[in-house]
Amino acid sequence: MRLAPPEVGLYAERIDGVWYWVSGCAKCNGTGEQWNYSVCDKHDVCRLCSIHRSKLAETPWSHPDGWTCKPCQDAEDAQAKAAALAKVAEGKYNEWDYRCQDECKCPHCATVIHIESEDYGDKKMECDTCDGSFELVTEYSVSFTTTVIGERITA
Repeated sequence: MRLAPPEVGLYAERIDGVWYWVSGCAKCNGTGEQWNYSVCDKHDVCRLCSIHRSKLAETPWSHPDGWTCKPCQDAEDAQAKAAALAKVAEGKYNEWDYRCQDECKCPHCATVIHIESEDYGDKKMECDTCDGSFELVTEYSVSFTTTVIGERITA
């Protein structure tokens, strides 16, 4: 059985043995909670342009402070791409700046790309910031640590 709340953004919570409809909207409650999944109808709007979800033609992008409509996300992405490419254009390109690094950096725009250890391996990639294609080669190095077992021999 499922009981629908009387309005969007409410959820059932048992308090002192009694069930109540409680507001889960972080904006209504003023909690500032991020990744809020129980948003009221009033606050179910794009975080940038305030268009209501009911008026969307395409799926929005999730964001810690709500969601972003596709046109606003496209504009934000274009701005980030232009800024990253402009920053790299200030200096001279040197392929050695992208070799043997502690982190994966796009060789087009120098954006640091987080890679989970389970995804390590050689692969072709595309940068989410500038859409540039590049090849990632995972390099490994071996190091050794030794410790004395028992007492150290000195003579």
